[in-house]
Amino acid sequence: MISLNWSSSLVFSIGIFVEDYNFNLIHDRPENLVYVFNSRKIRTSKDHTYLFADPFLHVEGDKIYLFAEVQNIDNKGFINCWFSQDALIWENIGPVLKTNSHFSYPHIFRNKNNEIFLIPESSEIKEVSIYKFNNFPMDLSKKNELLQGKYSDTNILVQDGTFFLITTKNNYEVEIFFSDDLFSKNWTKHPKSPIKKGKVLCRNAGPIYRRKGRMYRFVQDFSHQMTHRGVPFSYGKKINVVEIVKIDKNNYKEKIVAEDYKPKSNFPFQKHSRHHISSVTFKGKTVVAIDGRRSDIIFNKLINFVYRQFLK
Repeated sequence: MISLNWSSSLVFSIGIFVEDYNFNLIHDRPENLVYVFNSRKIRTSKDHTYLFADPFLHVEGDKIYLFAEVQNIDNKGFINCWFSQDALIWENIGPVLKTNSHFSYPHIFRNKNNEIFLIPESSEIKEVSIYKFNNFPMDLSKKNELLQGKYSDTNILVQDGTFFLITTKNNYEVEIFFSDDLFSKNWTKHPKSPIKKGKVLCRNAGPIYRRKGRMYRFVQDFSHQMTHRGVPFSYGKKINVVEIVKIDKNNYKEKIVAEDYKPKSNFPFQKHSRHHISSVTFKGKTVVAIDGRRSDIIFNKLINFVYRQFLK
């Protein structure tokens, strides 16, 4: 869940990278930037978008889809979808989950029956729920409430037939729950939970990444206090990477393998910081999506003031 103060002059955008098929997301770093969902633009309307964040990539047939949080100034975040046939040119499908509540972190996955589901972050209404696509990529229907409480950025992981939810409670406590039934209303809290407390390895920063039988968890790091134009913040500074060494109903072990994960070059869209990453294989290439933060156009601060005071 992202809630930025419009006066902080910071905006989130998403960069799309296309790398070789053998690109290793853990040991390599993205460098071939091909497209940016850019929120750094002069405000010309009331519904001005200042945030594209939490990108999740998904391949279906001969198309690649991007699901992400979009937020307009003074409005709740919602889940939007785009698609592309080459990852170079993207077409906007529009909102797929938009209500009076805030939604973000659209964790998308497919089950063994080839059905496609979405678990968005909805901590504002204190629930973790699963939605099913009845006609992908649209027509979402809520199937079940998995957890109740203020949980953020939930990932689902299937290991040896067991479903594991890795989520964060109250921003800084990483919890694990498990079930043999995806649609259970009674998930069991893992005996090792919470597996982490604190600001360094807290909220998930994208889906679980699997490579050659190993599993990795990208995590956000809130431990560094920053100030931008007089406004202090720590959210969304950087991404760390941990390897999940062991996970079952009784055990959990992970180790840190990389700190401050970022592209090879300091691209403008993420010049200030970054906090989410996703990747898929698509048409013989590895496509990577990373969100990042940079300064907004200074003139927008005056425009925002005018809209708030006179153009409500």
